[in-house]
Amino acid sequence: DARVEAWLAARFGVSIDFEIDDGLAKLERFGLLVKKGERLCVPPVADALGALDRIWDGYFAFPEPPSQDARRRA
Repeated sequence: DARVEAWLAARFGVSIDFEIDDGLAKLERFGLLVKKGERLCVPPVADALGALDRIWDGYFAFPEPPSQDARRRA
């Protein structure tokens, strides 16, 4: 977490106490992160944006991503 905090300070000039375990737990709870053994996996950006839109109760207007079946047919 020290590297993330240093990067945020250098890049944006902000001092933040970044809690990695808390952040990962929130992403997992929101369905935006899945642990597969030692690997962390995330959904495609379009799927993540759709999930965040649902979580935030439609605050942003992102179209629903096509279903997996529609993607396979394309």
